[in-house]
Amino acid sequence: MKRPTNLVKRGSVYYYRHKVQGRSKWLSLRTGSYSRAKELLDEIKTKQVLAAAGYGDGPRIGKRMGQLGDVLKFYRDAGCPRKNNSKREGKPLQLGEKAIENLTRHLGRKDPHQLTPADWHRYADSRLAEYTGGKGARTIDLAWSTLSSAFRHAIRYQDERGIRSRPLAERPERIRVTEHVNHCRQYQPKDGEELHNIARYFMERQESVRRGSAVFGWLTLLSAMIGQRGSEMLHLRSDAQSPEEPGYDDGEHLWLYRSTTHKGTAPFIKVTDELRTCLAAHTSWKRVTNPTNPWFFPSPRKTGEHLETTSFRQALERACHKLQLPKRTVHGLRSYYVNVLRSRGVSDTEIALQIGHKSGGKLIVETYGEILTIKLDWMPTNEPPAWEAWEGSAPIAKPQFA
Repeated sequence: MKRPTNLVKRGSVYYYRHKVQGRSKWLSLRTGSYSRAKELLDEIKTKQVLAAAGYGDGPRIGKRMGQLGDVLKFYRDAGCPRKNNSKREGKPLQLGEKAIENLTRHLGRKDPHQLTPADWHRYADSRLAEYTGGKGARTIDLAWSTLSSAFRHAIRYQDERGIRSRPLAERPERIRVTEHVNHCRQYQPKDGEELHNIARYFMERQESVRRGSAVFGWLTLLSAMIGQRGSEMLHLRSDAQSPEEPGYDDGEHLWLYRSTTHKGTAPFIKVTDELRTCLAAHTSWKRVTNPTNPWFFPSPRKTGEHLETTSFRQALERACHKLQLPKRTVHGLRSYYVNVLRSRGVSDTEIALQIGHKSGGKLIVETYGEILTIKLDWMPTNEPPAWEAWEGSAPIAKPQFA
């Protein structure tokens, strides 16, 4: 069979010759495989024919990706976007860029269409060899997520970049062993006393140190009592008017932020007596300090905006250092919520639905460990709650739904 005249191999790479405004142009297909080059050429011609007939747009002929390093660079230059195409920032962005650096160093010259499970396992083995003491497994799992996200982003521009599918369709088995994982509960408050001490630390700084510090105290308490992830908590609005808006309180349920990955899980939590009291006090505080800001957790620095994602993590680290406490994290507050519910006899399966897990109780155990023998509660036993100064001056929402 005669080869196409506009498909020419120069050195080790095939080129496609086409005309732009009457002038011949050469486009590198970034592959040395004739079958792959022919496949790409057929795709381009098909789109050209359809476009000429009035169906769809013509092919966007741009720089094709012949190396995995190109895919990773394209993803990094776009800001390591999430599934919803929003750019990452702060620590998540730094972790993504570090993973890209390591992937490029080991696999950057590989043809992205010919990446195999064996390539991935060689990468994982070589990375593990760089660590000591059994460390590095979490880093490799993060690298896989980054690689998968990079292909997902490139596929969005498949006509232009030539990436149409992920070469590794199935995720390799996680390298982390559950028994070796530091569970989030290792970074949760040890009891209600400590939880309120951390919140009180922020609230007492409201006037004496820097106006706005109290917002971290409210976020500490409500994160532990609502159980959403830190970034999800920031979506809650005090002006919500319907269940479709995170933060809506119908008197019996608090409606939460749910991303597209949370389908099939409860979009609300039942408001407990403790949470009801805290929400009423929070309303009183917000009415006095930030009456026009629509967010539950207003930014102390930016008018009309919510708290920045990384600022709470940094504030929590500083507070634990000042209070001479072990490391406590934002996700540790979510773990505290899980273990309070366990203390009250709620099953892991039911908890999984409330916190947005679709795998039932299995992921609960993997992430938060086995059920504790000690009982936890949201309230302190020896001192008043941290919100005491704001209690009793806000109306209680009337139930609107069964």
